[in-house]
Amino acid sequence: MAEHSNAKISLLCLDGGGVRGLSSLRILQRIMECIDPNDPPKPCDFFDMICGTSTGGLIAIMLGRLKPSVSDCILEYKKLSASALEEGVKDLLRRLKLPENELLKEASGNPRCKTFVCSMSQQTSDIVIFPSYYSRTWGMSMFHRVRIWEAERATSAATSFFDPLVIDEASSIYRPCDGWKLDDDLKCVVSIGTGIPSSKPFGPGIGGVAKALVAIATAAENTAEQFQRQHPSQGIGLEEANRLGDIEACTDRYCASASVMQSIESCVEKLSRRQCRLFSSFGLSVSN
Repeated sequence: MAEHSNAKISLLCLDGGGVRGLSSLRILQRIMECIDPNDPPKPCDFFDMICGTSTGGLIAIMLGRLKPSVSDCILEYKKLSASALEEGVKDLLRRLKLPENELLKEASGNPRCKTFVCSMSQQTSDIVIFPSYYSRTWGMSMFHRVRIWEAERATSAATSFFDPLVIDEASSIYRPCDGWKLDDDLKCVVSIGTGIPSSKPFGPGIGGVAKALVAIATAAENTAEQFQRQHPSQGIGLEEANRLGDIEACTDRYCASASVMQSIESCVEKLSRRQCRLFSSFGLSVSN
C-alpha cells in the first residue's frame, strides 16, 4: 500500500566495490558531520529509502535496517571485511542482541526508513530486490522468509547496481494517487560509489535523474579503469581487506582538498534547505 505525507522524499543509493565500500562510508560520514558536527545524524533518520548492491547492499542493510551511526557502521564494516560474510553478519546480529536468523522484514512491513538490496535471479537473470518493507511490485513471495544474512549473501553476488531501479521502486512505494509523479515530492537523490568523481547535469523530471545516474556510474567506472592502467601499484582490489587503511587515507585526503570540501559544503547547504540535488560516485556534484 502506497504511503504519502507532505514531507519531501530523500533517497540514498550505495554502489558495489568490495572492501572499497569503506570509501563510500567515509564520504557519507563527512556529509553527516557537516550537517551537524556536534551530533551527526544517522542516515536512517535522514533518508526515507536506502538501497544498494554488493558491498553497497551490505552497507544499506546496516544503515537502514540495523540503524547504527556511520561511525559505528564503519567499525562493523571493517570487521565484516575480514571475515566470511555469512558468519560475519550472524556475529554482528548476535552482538546487537538479535537472532542470527532475524528477518530482513521490519515493523510489520512499513518501517519509516525503508531498505532494499539488489540481486540477480538465478532462474531468469533479471534484477530482483529484497526489501525490508512490503512492496506491491515484488509481492509477498519472499517477504516473510528472507533473513538478513541471506539478503546479504544474495546481494554480494551482484556485480552492478542499476540506479534507475530506485526511482521505479520509490515511485511505487510513495505514490498516493493516480497521476502523481515522484518529482512532486522528491527532495534529493544521493548516490555514492567507489569510483572516481564525475559530474553530470540532469534535466527536469525523473527521466533526467535516471539518465544522469547511469552516466555517472559509467563515467566513474571508465575513469577508474583508466587510473588503474596508469597507476597499477595503487589499485585496491575488491577483496583486499588488508588495505583498509589505504582506502581510508586516500578517501580522507580526497575529501580534505579545498575543491571537494567546497562541494561537500555546498551539497550539505542545499540538502539542509530541502532542495533536490545529486551526489555522484566517489565525489560530489551539484546540478540544477
